[in-house]
Amino acid sequence: MRPLKKPAYDPNTVFSLCVSGVKDLAENAKLTAIAPLICQAGIIYDKLASSKELHLLASEQTVGGDVTVAEMKDLYAASMSAKKGSARNIYDEIINSVQNKVCPLCGIGSVRSLDHHMPQSKFPEYVVNPVNLVPCCFDCNKAKFTKFPKTANQQTIHPYFDNYTQDVWLRAEVIQKTPPALRFYADGPQHWSLVDRERVKRHFDVFRLAELFTSNAGNELGSIRWHLVKTLHGDETAIRGHLQEIATSCRAEYLNSWRTATYEALSANEWFIKAGFQSISEPQ
Repeated sequence: MRPLKKPAYDPNTVFSLCVSGVKDLAENAKLTAIAPLICQAGIIYDKLASSKELHLLASEQTVGGDVTVAEMKDLYAASMSAKKGSARNIYDEIINSVQNKVCPLCGIGSVRSLDHHMPQSKFPEYVVNPVNLVPCCFDCNKAKFTKFPKTANQQTIHPYFDNYTQDVWLRAEVIQKTPPALRFYADGPQHWSLVDRERVKRHFDVFRLAELFTSNAGNELGSIRWHLVKTLHGDETAIRGHLQEIATSCRAEYLNSWRTATYEALSANEWFIKAGFQSISEPQ
C-alpha cells in the first residue's frame, strides 16, 4: 500500500556476493555459471514490473535447466537471511530502509522479514534479486505465501514499482449496530484503468486487510469514546468538528490508511454523530 524506494543493488552484484559464501567448490562453480542468466532475468523483471506486467513472467523449476529451486532457496537461506551470510548486510539494509519499520503491504504491522514478491518456488531466477525482496510483517508474508499473478488484475501492489497514493481507493462505512463497527473495502476511482482498480482489490483480499482494519478501527473507537462522551458531552457540532479535524490530519499524513478511512466515515455518518457513539463498548 505504501511505495518504497528501490534497493540500490543490482541483481548480479547481489548474486555474486551470495555465491561468494558458498564453500563447496562444485556448487560454487555451478552457481557461478548461471550468473549471466540471473543478470538477464533481472533486466526482464525490472522492465515488466515497471510496466505493471509481472504476470507475464514464466514460472520455472530450474535456472538454466541446471540449478534447482531447492538450490536457489538454499543460497538465499545461507547467504542472505542467515545471520552470518555473505550478503546478510544487504538483507538488513533492505529491512531497515522502511520508515518506522511499518509494513508497506498492510500499513500496520512491523517489518520483520522479506517477502519474495514473485515466490521462490515458482521463480528461482529472482530468489536473491533485491527488487523482488519486499520488507514486510510476518502476517503479510504468511498471507501471501506462494500466491503469484497469472493475469494483470491478479497482481498485488509492488511497493518498489507501484504508487497508488495519489487517489483515494481505501474506503470504510459505519455499521449501525451496538456496538458500532466499520467495514472496509477497496474501490479505486473511475478514472483509473479497470486493471488498476482490480489490482487494489486483489491486494486488499490477498492480505486480508478488511478483517485487520476492522479490528484496528474497533480499538480506535474504544480509545475515543471517553472524549466524545465526557469532554465533548455528546455535542453534535463539537463531535462532528473533532472527527473532521482528525480525518483531515490523517488524510494529510497518508490518504489511504485505515485511520483516514475510519475518520472520513465517522465524520460523515449522522447516526454515529447523533447517537451511535454512545454505544461504543467501554474498555474492559
